[in-house]
Amino acid sequence: MFLYDIIKMLYSPLKAFREILANPKIRGPIIIVIISLLLTMGTHYMSASKHYIEIITPATRVAWTNMTNPSSIWTSNAPPENITATAVSHEMLVGNYSVNALISNNDTIWLKTTRIETINCSENSEFRTFYYKLMYNNAELQNASTANLRLYSLKNESRYFEFNLLSNEKYLGPNAMWIDANVSLSDSGWVPVNSPDWSNITGIEFRLGFSNATALTLRLNDLHFGGKYESYVSIIGSTALLTGEIIDLTVDTLLYWTIFAAMVWLSLKVFSGESSLKTLMIVIGYVFVVAFVREPLNMLLISQLPIVYFPFSATVFLNRQLLSAREIETAPAMIASVYEKNWYPTAVYPILNMVIPVLFATWTIALVVIAVKTLQGFSWKKAVLIAIIAYSMTFFLHAMMRALMLSA
Repeated sequence: MFLYDIIKMLYSPLKAFREILANPKIRGPIIIVIISLLLTMGTHYMSASKHYIEIITPATRVAWTNMTNPSSIWTSNAPPENITATAVSHEMLVGNYSVNALISNNDTIWLKTTRIETINCSENSEFRTFYYKLMYNNAELQNASTANLRLYSLKNESRYFEFNLLSNEKYLGPNAMWIDANVSLSDSGWVPVNSPDWSNITGIEFRLGFSNATALTLRLNDLHFGGKYESYVSIIGSTALLTGEIIDLTVDTLLYWTIFAAMVWLSLKVFSGESSLKTLMIVIGYVFVVAFVREPLNMLLISQLPIVYFPFSATVFLNRQLLSAREIETAPAMIASVYEKNWYPTAVYPILNMVIPVLFATWTIALVVIAVKTLQGFSWKKAVLIAIIAYSMTFFLHAMMRALMLSA
């Protein structure tokens, strides 16, 4: 009987509602809502599989942030007592400290560490980008005349890759200005010295030179390797993702179901109609049958979308505590730009985000119209008005309550 009701709801809803309301039972709607919830979860899973997130190494940015705290792992041409962990106060910096070196009356300053875990930066590893934040200060306000980044290999300081940071202004800012930069390890500007190995990077050095000797400061923050992307599903884990989705969707679906039934009940009252909330919960439960068509169609359309790649700095939803204040502020615009570049131009996207929502909202309202007509015997005009009012109120109340729940 239950499958018969579902099939009839899809091709003959007027007859289906007559039979359902003649003997209303809650079991059928509960099963329909559960199936619609599972189908919606499938859509979310499909969407998550299209999202790839940049992975950094070590596994969390905290490890690199902490690395710039203990000055004991760094060496410099500055005196040991002048290599310090300096408190972070700039909005673009990450963590609580930056490593700081200060030297007097010199035309060169460098900071180096060879006490990092071995990083595989070979082509196959895909860790092909080095990120850093850097600021230098010259007492005579001179900009650097030479600036090189070295990546040591095989725990041997005579074997390294060297890159000229003055080859592009994006790699080194002017005097006394923090710069947030990244260098591609695939750039042809890298010069190998003594046969280093990209699969075995074991140290980092920044070396800056100036035309005149004076007091020099060099500060580093948020050093990490990235450029490798993994799917959101694999990062979170299928079990954790599905568990989170089922909890979230269950709460959301029950909220929507209750609000919708209540709004139909309230709208009926306004038009002098009468029905129990239990009966309306049953009616709205059957309306969820639209998901049986909508969600498979959504999954099919999403499968046609290209994969989207998000940089680590845009992953507010995953790594808020690992981002700088500026990254948190700019992440929403960065996320939007990724969608704008990759999804908006596709033929599928407008169908998925405009045609489908309007089409199935119309179908939902039509089913409520038929239910109200069957239940109350109102004219079609009055039933349409009640359905539109109830649906509109549900849309806004559900969105408002959803926003409050997410902000709590």
